[in-house]
Amino acid sequence: MPLNDELGESFSEWQALTDAYAEGLEALLHEEPGAARRLAGLADRLAHYAALFAQDVHPEQHGAAAQSRENQ
Repeated sequence: MPLNDELGESFSEWQALTDAYAEGLEALLHEEPGAARRLAGLADRLAHYAALFAQDVHPEQHGAAAQSRENQ
């Protein structure tokens, strides 16, 4: 099963944004007009996904941490 199928649409979108960001860095290095503005927009969108993925990281650990605090 492809990785994108396992992780869902959000991962596919994040992957496309990271590819676009890499291309944007190249454009910035070549001093293309508007490259910095495009990178700033991509960075904002990537930050959204970073926050989204951070919420879903190891949800079973969140429960274990809460249970550990209850046992103290």
